[in-house]
Amino acid sequence: MLDKSHKIRSGAVLVAFILCFSMIVARLFSIQVLQHDYFVARGKKIYETRETLYPRRGSILDRNLKALALSEPTKIICADLRRIRNPEVTRIPTDRLAGALAQLLDLDRAKLRRTFALKGRQAVYLKRKPTQEVIDAVETLRRDREFFETKKEDSSPYGGRQAFVYQGIFFDDRVKRVYPDGSLLCHVLGFVRDDPRPGKVLVRDDSHPVAGIEKSAEQWLRGEVGWRMKNIDNRRRWVISAHVVEKPAVDGKDVVLAIDEGIQFICTEETRRQFEEVACKTITAIVVNPWTGEVLAMANFPAFDPNNIVEFNAQKMSNGAIECSFEPGSAFKGVTAAVALDAGVVTSEEKVDCGPGYWRAPRGPLLHDTHGHGVLTFEGVVVKSSNIGMAKVCGRLGSERLYRGLKNFGFGSRSGVRLPGEISGTLRPPNLWTGYSLAEVPMGQEVAVTPLQLAMAYAAIANGGVLMKPLIVKEIRDGEGKPAIRFEPQPVRRVISEKTAQTMRLALEKVVSEGTGKRANIKGYSEGGKTGTAQRALPVTDEAGRIKKWVYSNMVFNSTFCGFAPVENPRVVILVTLQGTVKPRHYGGTVAAPVFAQVGEKVLKYLHVQPDETARAAQRAANARNVASAQLH
Repeated sequence: MLDKSHKIRSGAVLVAFILCFSMIVARLFSIQVLQHDYFVARGKKIYETRETLYPRRGSILDRNLKALALSEPTKIICADLRRIRNPEVTRIPTDRLAGALAQLLDLDRAKLRRTFALKGRQAVYLKRKPTQEVIDAVETLRRDREFFETKKEDSSPYGGRQAFVYQGIFFDDRVKRVYPDGSLLCHVLGFVRDDPRPGKVLVRDDSHPVAGIEKSAEQWLRGEVGWRMKNIDNRRRWVISAHVVEKPAVDGKDVVLAIDEGIQFICTEETRRQFEEVACKTITAIVVNPWTGEVLAMANFPAFDPNNIVEFNAQKMSNGAIECSFEPGSAFKGVTAAVALDAGVVTSEEKVDCGPGYWRAPRGPLLHDTHGHGVLTFEGVVVKSSNIGMAKVCGRLGSERLYRGLKNFGFGSRSGVRLPGEISGTLRPPNLWTGYSLAEVPMGQEVAVTPLQLAMAYAAIANGGVLMKPLIVKEIRDGEGKPAIRFEPQPVRRVISEKTAQTMRLALEKVVSEGTGKRANIKGYSEGGKTGTAQRALPVTDEAGRIKKWVYSNMVFNSTFCGFAPVENPRVVILVTLQGTVKPRHYGGTVAAPVFAQVGEKVLKYLHVQPDETARAAQRAANARNVASAQLH
């Protein structure tokens, strides 16, 4: 028998055992049941990693499905900083490595050494979008036999085990945005952000649009990011698993533009040639289909190459067609004349006394014409571009009706084109007009327009009086190349009657045949349009560089021609404007009209538009056949 003390000790041991066992059970219950989700999540962090799957960015195509912007696979050159700083992996000094890479990658050696010394980062990229020659050179460097290690126990053909001393340098797959036509259409397409500086955390290339269609159509182009869960070992190496959980990336959609690459090339080449020949600050040219509002071409100079953007240059990268406004001068008279005719304050054959070439408007400025025109019909006022005649007629119209008419044509408001950065220009309400305004606004002063606004206004005259919304994106295509979204031509409003539009087309035709636009004549075709030569306002600054006032220069001008062809059935509206021209080559009829003629002739032939005489002969033959057929029946 056990004595009492043994029983007490045995009972204590039993109680202690039961207590410990209970604590273990309780702990296991807590881990397995109460904290199950917590420990599962911690475990996944250790043996699982989430890989981001980036979609392919959609392409940008012209109306004929020619690629204007697309994404291509490439590699970036990266550095694993931990491996580079590990002497057991990289067995040469980092200075030597920095020197070799700096020479190959055209980088600063000192900055590269500082990059290798960065703490808290595992990997950085050294070179984005390297050429294939650079990739091959780095690969050769990594495989240089001079740095092969040899182990005696290895009997490889080379006498030892090959191990790259440059193991910390590696390539990573990426995509790059490519613009096959270089600077062609650069202001419309825009570009995506590309930071070429080394030492940044590894990021996906070309994922941040900055301007143009790349930015405005980002919602379609970018696609949807996916992910994949991967199993990894204790060295964070990927372990192949039969159970892979992933959400696939959805590639971006393709954007089809109304732009025609052939017409854009014609427009770009002619504007480039004129930009090189004529002293000016910028030149812009636009080609529009007046019936649908489709923008067939939009060119600006100076230009840039979106494939190789070294630094941001606001002047080169600004889309002057929509982001810059200017006083249009006499090119505006085509619109103000249409407003006056449609309001019924004048007829095309009504006589207007333009005097000896100078006239002081009531409570207004002293106006001048280039010549004393005497008495002209209102059509003659447009043809001869008389400031005096236009001011007298618009004086009958009054400021309110003139303002409403110009506002209906879209001036003072954004056109709604699907491009970022568009401005509204300047058209002040009548309560802000001065005593000079009613005389100066009709001839294109005290008003600022964008080139696209002026082109769309002339398109309304060409198509019979309907203002169209400019259409630059035609459709969005899915991954199978099938149209997912279509953008149809969109009329905004009727601005003038068909009769007024017809009258204005005939008047503008005479501007080319008899007036200031003779150098806009297109061989074989009829055309109409209006020249504009406006003094450019320049700032006057004080000693501190602050602008005190603006004054009109007698040496610097804006030179414009805007017109359409053929007259009977206009197929295109073409605007050409040169900003900052200087005497003596500064008249719109001298420097802008010839570009209109060259672009117009080539574009009409490109579109297979029959010359006027051929078209009229074909129409006469068709009419004769119809008459003969009617007589037979």
